[in-house]
Amino acid sequence: MSTISDLVACFSKDAKHFAFQANASHKNTIDIYPLDPSSNNAVSNSSIGRIDYETNDLVATDIIAMTWCSGTNIMQRNNSTKSKNKKRKNIQEDDENISNTSISEINNESTPENVFINCFSGGKIVVFSSNGKNIINIIQNKNEISNIASRGSNIWILDDDKTVKKFIYYQSKPLKTFHLIEGKKEVIKNFQVLPINENISTNGKGDDNIYISLMTESRVIIIDPSKRRPTTVSIIDVSTPVFSSLYDEGKKTIIADANKINLFEVSSGQLVKTWDIQVKKFQIVDNTFIIGLTNDGNLVSINIEQSENNEDYTIISNNISKNNIIEFAQIPDGIIYSWLNVNEPNFEMIQSKDFTKGTSTINANDDIITSSDKISNKESLNNLPLEETQDELVNDLSIQKQRKKINRTEQDELSQKLLNSLEGENSDDAVTFNLIVSEDWIESRIKIFIIKNLNNESNIAKIIELISREVQKNSWQNSKILFWWLKWLLSLKNINENYKSHKHNIKNLKHIRSSLKPSTDSLPILLSMQGRLELLTTQSMLREQLANLNIEEQEQIVSNGQTESQNALDSEKINAVNDDNTDDIVYMNGESDTFFDAPEYVE
Repeated sequence: MSTISDLVACFSKDAKHFAFQANASHKNTIDIYPLDPSSNNAVSNSSIGRIDYETNDLVATDIIAMTWCSGTNIMQRNNSTKSKNKKRKNIQEDDENISNTSISEINNESTPENVFINCFSGGKIVVFSSNGKNIINIIQNKNEISNIASRGSNIWILDDDKTVKKFIYYQSKPLKTFHLIEGKKEVIKNFQVLPINENISTNGKGDDNIYISLMTESRVIIIDPSKRRPTTVSIIDVSTPVFSSLYDEGKKTIIADANKINLFEVSSGQLVKTWDIQVKKFQIVDNTFIIGLTNDGNLVSINIEQSENNEDYTIISNNISKNNIIEFAQIPDGIIYSWLNVNEPNFEMIQSKDFTKGTSTINANDDIITSSDKISNKESLNNLPLEETQDELVNDLSIQKQRKKINRTEQDELSQKLLNSLEGENSDDAVTFNLIVSEDWIESRIKIFIIKNLNNESNIAKIIELISREVQKNSWQNSKILFWWLKWLLSLKNINENYKSHKHNIKNLKHIRSSLKPSTDSLPILLSMQGRLELLTTQSMLREQLANLNIEEQEQIVSNGQTESQNALDSEKINAVNDDNTDDIVYMNGESDTFFDAPEYVE
């Protein structure tokens, strides 16, 4: 399920369609991109479908959530049924006729399709065809719908009355309805339909292969809806869960919360493993890897069985994508993801065999290598985005030259030294600052240190003060480590609350703001300059391509001209030879061209 926002990005279940709009609230439309792996997922403008909500008396900003269903194409059957029953006056009878059609008949007579599900405020669900041109069905629920999920051809909803309903996307009447018992008095943050076994289809009426996951503020409730009276399978205490999935044929569940990914036993609710990485969503691929989309737009890969606790994961998208990734989906041989190129989505694939080949591998037991990619030739440099070919590229190259490896023991020692320096009574600020900006830090370790060790307000204040001094001296610092500290301190700690009782610290923050003001004012100018430079670079490349085309055309023209002139010369020579043959007798001094035989002339 995707919630509506200014940016809409949603793959269909089979990744053959992609719903996208960069500004849905302003344009009142959503574009549907058809994807074909055989053409490298390149999409032409003419093939893009468009849902124009205004023509259907709908408003895009009223959409609460959206998802895709994959089932059977009943449009042809629907049309044929209507043509046979033209004399019917009640359209509802026609809908009932379709509703009574058996699934086996539909499967035998129709072809598979994707349908785009839009859930609007007021309890309305509108089902669009895969190209967005037709409305297949409209479902009206009595109460406001709070959550929606899909599996196969089924739509599952949870309304404000804490009622769960199951529909087939082309029917208006629910196939199943039940009221929640667990979680009835709680706010449901997320609602998911979890397949127990991905290899078993659930396009029919059976619910034997799925569980329902309800995520509240402090726990995850797993329900089995297959029985006549749905039963609660497990209740797992998790703080702020955001996404979940089943693993090992439903025996285990993987739950992502606001700070980490957790692996639990379903039956006992016991925690098995934890990975310290924040993700918005994830998918289990090949029953081996967790592929997650992080909050900062990267894709990470975790080998479920082989990885250890905490930090054993691989970033697989840093140098592949040109911009932040907005969505991804599973395909038979890996994943496909979409990244934003200005205001247009681009699509690329990563095969399963490349899940362990990343740009930054962080391992809990082995050495932590800050960069694993090698940039070996000019071609790879040219393929990188402009912003990476400057500071980031220089940093990568310098790291490769140093080939510095940092093991976990050294990381733990550094963390302990910094903590001792912060809590020591006679600690030296210079020593503490040197520990803060040590080259041995990586971003994930800084984040872990802030979460686990910085619970003392005085320690937070001291780090902020030391960093602010340095920033005031030089607001154009090129130290990534310094800004990693600032980034995660401001993100994870309530700085304003910690500083309310310290006038000196408030003054420090004002100084930071004033010192950062020149760089803040300069940023729009630098961005515009960067945009112009990129434009000039693109124009230069286009000119070079056009010049090459012109040269090729001129060469072709010259070669054609030479061929034609050669042919003309050859023809002239042939004509000259023919003329020479006809002028073998030359007439001079009034001689006639009449031939006389000598004996006849004597006579």
